[in-house]
Amino acid sequence: MPRKNALLPVHLLSGQSMGASVTGPWTDIGWLDNLVFNIAFTGTPTGTFAVQASPDQTLVQQIELSGTPTASGAADDIRIEMNQVPDKFIRLVYTRTSGTGTLSCWISGKEV
Repeated sequence: MPRKNALLPVHLLSGQSMGASVTGPWTDIGWLDNLVFNIAFTGTPTGTFAVQASPDQTLVQQIELSGTPTASGAADDIRIEMNQVPDKFIRLVYTRTSGTGTLSCWISGKEV
């Protein structure tokens, strides 16, 4: 019986300070088609989130998202869904503008 590959939720960042920009760890997403970052933050951070992909963790490209996920000075939750990411590795990046808070992030995914 065939089976599907899956990435059960992985807690990438836990209580990370948003008093500075944050670059999350690389996650191996080989064989996965659909991915989601679930982001939660507290405090009053202001800045933007981006997703980077790489075939080898050295050649880094930013994934074009529909809209720019943003922290706008208040606690919030953000969900970034992606389909058919062709690279082997992926990570989340937060670029701080101002404010502070704490950041937590999970990633999960599955094969179609």
